[in-house]
Parts: sequence; C-alpha cells; structure tokens
Amino acid sequence: MKRILMTLLLLSCIFSVPGLTLAATYSYKELVPPGWSWAEAKRINNNGAAVGWGGLDGATSKGFLYDGSSYTDILPTGWQFVGEALDINDGGAVVGFGGLGDGSDGATKGFSYEGGTFTDTDIQPAGWSHVNVHGISNSGAVVGWGWDVAVTTGFLYNGGAYTAVLPPGWLGAETEGMNNKGAVVGWGNDSAGMVKGFLYSGAAYTALLPAGWSEAHAMSINDSGAVVGFGQDGTGTTKGFLYDGTSYTDILPTGWSSAYALSINNNGAVVGWGVNGAGKTKGFLYNGATYADILPTGWSSAYAYDINDNGAVVGSGYDGAGIKKGFIATPDNDGDGVGDSSDNCPGVPNPLQRNNDGDLYGNLCDNCPSVANDDQADNDNDGLGDACDNDDDNDGVADVSDNCQFVSNSSQVDFDGDGQGDACDGDDDGDGVDDNFDQCPGTAANVIVDFTGCSCAQLVDMAVPCSAAWNSHGDYVSEVAKAVRACLLTEDEKGQIIAERAQRGCGKKEKIRGLAAP
Repeated sequence: MKRILMTLLLLSCIFSVPGLTLAATYSYKELVPPGWSWAEAKRINNNGAAVGWGGLDGATSKGFLYDGSSYTDILPTGWQFVGEALDINDGGAVVGFGGLGDGSDGATKGFSYEGGTFTDTDIQPAGWSHVNVHGISNSGAVVGWGWDVAVTTGFLYNGGAYTAVLPPGWLGAETEGMNNKGAVVGWGNDSAGMVKGFLYSGAAYTALLPAGWSEAHAMSINDSGAVVGFGQDGTGTTKGFLYDGTSYTDILPTGWSSAYALSINNNGAVVGWGVNGAGKTKGFLYNGATYADILPTGWSSAYAYDINDNGAVVGSGYDGAGIKKGFIATPDNDGDGVGDSSDNCPGVPNPLQRNNDGDLYGNLCDNCPSVANDDQADNDNDGLGDACDNDDDNDGVADVSDNCQFVSNSSQVDFDGDGQGDACDGDDDGDGVDDNFDQCPGTAANVIVDFTGCSCAQLVDMAVPCSAAWNSHGDYVSEVAKAVRACLLTEDEKGQIIAERAQRGCGKKEKIRGLAAP
C-alpha cells in the first residue's frame, strides 16, 4: 500500500494574510518540551491543548501534551518508544501508539492517556501484530489501523469492543479520523488495487474519489459530515479535496504545484500543506473562498496538520537553524503578538496587555479603564462607559440628580411626583395603569380609576359629552346622573359629580343672532 509520511514544523512569530476572512494574522507559539532536541505537533483540541511527539536525537522518542502553559511527557511504563501521540479530544484524553521494542519488527500497539494516567496501554485487536492509533472522539471512541495477519485493516474501538473497518472487496484500508457522530474516514486499495478514500458511517461504506482522479486519501471529517483529503488528478497533480456529501471541491492554492488537505473544523476551515511555484513547502489555511500561507519569515518549511473550532492551527516545521519544532498558530487579528483567545483587546494592538481595573478589557479598548465594567455598557454611546460616566443619558443632568438616569430628559417633568421622570415612568399619572393602555393619561392623584385608567368623572364626560345635541339641559343632567350611578362611588361622591355637571351650560338653548348656542 502507498502511505504518505509527513514529518515537520514551525516557529514563534506573526504574519499577515491579506484578504483572509477567518483571521488576518496569527501569533505563533513554539512547541518543544524542555530538554528535547526536536518535536512534532500533530493535533489540537478546542481548549487549546496540543499533542505530538519527539525527544533527543538518537534517544527514545516520547509523546507530549502541552496544556497551554506546561508540558507532560507521554511514555507508558516499560515501553521503549512512543511512535506518536496523535490525537486529543476536548476532554483531554490522548491517544497514540508505540511499543516495547525498538520498533524494527513493526510490533506496536495503541494507548490512551487522560488526567495523568494511562487508561489503556493495550489497544490492539486480538491476533493483530501492529497497530497505529490515529483518532479519538469526544465520547472516547478510538480509530486506527494495523495488520490483521497479512491484511492492513482499519478498526473502531468503542466500549471495549473492536470493529474491523475494511470496505467489502478491498485489499486493505487505513482509518485516519472520525467525527463526534461516529463517522470514520480513511483510505485504502479497492479490489483492483486503486487507492481511494472511504467514509464509514452507520455500517455503510462510501468510496471517495473525485471524478477523473487516479487516487484519493480521506483524512478528516467534521461533525457536519464534510470530508477533506488529498490525491492525484488526471494530470498527476497532487491536490486536496473537500467532499460535502454530494460534490467535490479541489483544494490547491493559486500557483502551487501540490497540496495536501489534512484537517477540517466544524466551521468548515481547512488546513494542510503543499509546495508553491518556487518549490517552497508551506502550510495553508483555506476558508472556502481564499487561501492563507502558513510560513513564518526565515523558516525553511511549514506543515499545518490540524485546526480547532476556534481557528487555532497546530503543525510542525524546521526553523532557520534547521531544528524541527512544533507550533500553535493562534488567530491574532490585531497583530500584536497575543492570540485573540487570550488578548484583552483582540481588535486593538496592545502587546503589553495593560489592564488597570482588572476587568475583561485592556486599557486601550476599555471604555472605563480605571473602573471595572465587564459589560462595557455605554447608554449614550459617548465612548465613556456608564460605570464612570456622571451623565449616562447625556441630557445635562447629573446622574445623582436625574430622575431618568438612562433616558434623556433635561426638563425632568414628573407629573405624579413619584421621583421618576415621565420620560422613563411607565405610569406617568400613578394610577396603576400602564401608559401604553391608559385611556385617560394625566388623571389627578389619589383618584379611583377603572381598568382603563379613567376616573368616574372622566368616564362620564366620555359617555355623556357636553358637545352632543341635547334637547335640553335637563336631559343632559339626567344622563349624567345615570352614568354616575354606574360608578362604584359613595352617595356623596355621586352628588358632587352631578352637582358639578349641573352647573355647566350643556343642553341650554339661546337665540344669538338667530343661531342656537349651547
């Protein structure tokens, strides 16, 4: 079987990517455990923890885990070498492979490591002589491949049980990765010996080979089922591909002679590596529309192997001195050398990260740099946060005296005298009925109202308007009396309203220049 071996790395630096929408710049963190002479970084989880392998020249190779601040060596007790620590899930479980001997006989097996303990050091289907473990899902399912007697076969290890992964009729298969929904991808030789990728999901296999291509390797699948890999087209050019479940998209940066797509995150961002027109080996990031080179200044080569859902890329390469190192490239949109995930001003360059008030925002982007205010609330949008603004609504009245602190009302009108200005008072007349539903706004204080917000006197004036065409003043007063009786009032209150209305001239007729007047 054909197999591509990829071994490389990178550095600690910043580069610009014109036109890239995922991230304009990156900050780089070298990954070489203390005392080691070389290292390769292979995978990164969504918490930013990375794994890989390396060691001292001519000495035992080991795996390593980098948690963002410190390194942990990974080598099961009694093992002579760890081939590679190849994956880490979001829970921090690490898988890889190695063996007791020097590896020359090909006898290897897989391991899992979590929380400082090797939870399994014997991942190897019964009867198999060699195992490579390549991936672990967030639920703990493991995929890899090995030698089942004389046939190279993939496997899925879940809940203590092994499932062989080999498309029907194929001569061999290697599983390279899986998503968190249990779908597995890999590649192998079909019955005719052609190298093809495959997708294994729900006990069904799908062969993957872009039209006109002579071979394909499927390397990664995200939780939406999008698959990436690489192969050769009809002209013999090595390209990456993206398979969305129905169609293929070629992946080859403009002017490059080759590209290997190796990982896709749940946002659809793809990373890999290739060779440009000048023969330079570089990593790349592809966001579905544009490409970004991953090659810091002065480095001879770079390989991007994995990308997490936050856009952080892990890979390996050779620095200017020819030393093999791992790296984490963290999106750094302001280019200040501090990755966005830890930058207290991700949109403003501030390499010193000064933060006088200790809140979530650095001085250069904090609207109250001396007063902690994680919410950055700025009611009047004047650039000064409410926590340190003495006039939050910018109406010229200081907050300590403003009866509507967050609503501009320089007049400070307060109809019901409750200390809350009408501009922010939901019940201006204080009658218990919200202004939005009050049919009689401005009712006097301490007057009984109904559910409409109207007093009996107001209801009478609405039901028995003076402007109506009354036959006589008596008719008007009679109707007022009827309306008043419908109110829940005392006899004295009823009498007061009727007496007051009786003094009005409603319904009275006078001849003035031949016209009837009320």
